[in-house]
Amino acid sequence: MHGEKFHVNNDLEKGEKILKIKGLLKRNLSFLQHYLPFANSHSKDFITHRHWENFLSDSIKSELLSLTDEDLLTLPHTTKVDEMNDDIVKDHNEWEFKCDYFMKSPKVGEKSDIYSREMRNHSPDWIHSNLSSFVSEAQKHTLRRSGILSELSDLASRLGLSDNKDLVFISQYMDKKKSHEVEVMGDVCAALATVENVDMVVDLGSGKGYLSTHLALQHELTVLGVDAQTTNTAGASRRREVLTKQWAGLTRNAKVKNERGDSKKLGKKLKKKMRKLQDEREGRGNTADKGKVNENTNAAEVSEEVMFGVGNLFLDSNREDLTSEEQVDSDAYSIRSQKKEDGIDRQGELATHDCDPGRIEDKDEKVDDSCKGIDYSVYDKTAKHSKSDVKHDSEKAEASQKDKVAKLVASNKKASQHHFPVTLYIDTDTNLIEVIEQTLAANNLELPVRHKEGDITSNRDIKLMITGLHTCGGLGASTMRLFVTCEQAPVLCNVGCCYHLMEEEFVANPFTERTQEKGDEHAGFPMSAFLRNHRVGLGQYARSFASQAVTRRQQDTKLIAKQFPRIMLQAVLSDILGFTSDEWKGLRKLDQKCKDLPEYIHKAVHKLNLPVDQFSEERVKECLDKYVVYQEWFIAYFQLKLVLAPCIEAVVLLDRMLYLLEQDCIDDVMLVQLFDPVKSPRCHAIIAFKKGNQ
Repeated sequence: MHGEKFHVNNDLEKGEKILKIKGLLKRNLSFLQHYLPFANSHSKDFITHRHWENFLSDSIKSELLSLTDEDLLTLPHTTKVDEMNDDIVKDHNEWEFKCDYFMKSPKVGEKSDIYSREMRNHSPDWIHSNLSSFVSEAQKHTLRRSGILSELSDLASRLGLSDNKDLVFISQYMDKKKSHEVEVMGDVCAALATVENVDMVVDLGSGKGYLSTHLALQHELTVLGVDAQTTNTAGASRRREVLTKQWAGLTRNAKVKNERGDSKKLGKKLKKKMRKLQDEREGRGNTADKGKVNENTNAAEVSEEVMFGVGNLFLDSNREDLTSEEQVDSDAYSIRSQKKEDGIDRQGELATHDCDPGRIEDKDEKVDDSCKGIDYSVYDKTAKHSKSDVKHDSEKAEASQKDKVAKLVASNKKASQHHFPVTLYIDTDTNLIEVIEQTLAANNLELPVRHKEGDITSNRDIKLMITGLHTCGGLGASTMRLFVTCEQAPVLCNVGCCYHLMEEEFVANPFTERTQEKGDEHAGFPMSAFLRNHRVGLGQYARSFASQAVTRRQQDTKLIAKQFPRIMLQAVLSDILGFTSDEWKGLRKLDQKCKDLPEYIHKAVHKLNLPVDQFSEERVKECLDKYVVYQEWFIAYFQLKLVLAPCIEAVVLLDRMLYLLEQDCIDDVMLVQLFDPVKSPRCHAIIAFKKGNQ
């Protein structure tokens, strides 16, 4: 497991686990309710709303300023507490969520508007007088100290699994972060599918098909990949096609590298040879030189090397770089705002890009054509042949080539019948069985069942596993609800992310019009009846901060205040114009294109269509000089605020876990740390089992 071991009690019965989680949530929220104004403070307002002066106690400020840079770097990670006591709180009737921040905020229908102008300066209630007691208390409420979080080894032990060392992982077209996530989650999903006799995996929010193609090709699972964007679905189909054509070569190369311990990249000569062969296959090369390769090179090896080379070229020209968490946030807002205009929000209307049987045949014909240019007989230069021998060898080579083509065509058909990418906007009303039926009908296929006990008489008798790797925002909550209502799904494996992109039932969204009169019972937070009955809220900015990569920041060697240019801009605009506006948007990453702060402010003023003549160099410099001291203060403020991020994430995930346990159909739920949190900060999976399916 990654990092230090943590304690978990795997012997709790369902009822005991419910009590345990309620106790954890009660203690966590009793702590957090005092500091939610601090957690919801927005960085851009740090100077204009005087966060340093108003949001920290004098004793805390004094201690922060006395810390060295090294002390500040380690502040969010310093261990101040031993393992949490594994007690179970049995009586929750006396507890109430009493957050002054929410009670005093104006109401929009049933929701608290904590982001109204009058609430922006509402100070936190500092019940801790020093840093040590604050950090120690916060660390008690992280998942690592909860006694609930399991390790991969706990899950393997429960399922009676052992490592399959025969499988090699194909990491082509993925960066290191995505490779790590797909390899680990792919193994977990495959193990769960085997134990639960699953017929089809439904990958919600499948994106460009990283996980779903891996499950289909590596583990030979039948996968329905569902995503709301047609570009992602098309990318998933393209990825499947390319990987399918190269799969035999990729797996053989991976096995050879594992056996030899060879991690070096392909040499220039080999790359040149592969490109030359590819040119010849497509009729671009010099036919006089055709077949001039190393006489010791086996024909099959060259064929697979050619495939591998095509893959590298594909990667160079169509590289799908992993989107940063910040970019995911921005894209998700765009998706949510455009989904209805784009026609995504239409149930049952599937975009089956590559599901037409005629198109599948076309692909097979293309594969056939792509192989016609290789004459495998020319590679054997070591033997001398008579004319009859040459004729015999030629016929043999032609038969061999046809066999290879047939295998490649069969492989492509097989993959096409294992992986079905579809475009559909998912919500709690989505009927997964209808989606599957329409998808299979569009492909003129029947469900290829891997595991079944007896005959399946209809699609409604199949067993599904619902999964999702980093389901964004409210899709994570919808995934939980779909799992509960889908009778055909005995097991769930979900890793969520982007907690700020879901709606809250009792807190108004700062980015929407204040017109909603009552809360949405299908909101992303809270989900559990326990927290809903107590009308618990967190706030959008607090949930956004929960997505901070706190563990990854342990690798930092110096303090960085990347938000400070935006903070200074807000202060300069406020000083010169006399006001600020929530409509000042579209400045993200603009500072990275500027050499210094004056240039950044000048470009921002132009971009926001503000009166340029008011922002003279002298006036801007005067403002910058006045506020430069705030950089040191902001760094200290931000590092202290990071201490709260794991506590907030714990509330979101424990709430989801409790929601599932509250359902009669659920037998057990596990919260498992799947990934290395340095490589993948959103590393926790919720794995749930229904009754009668273990």
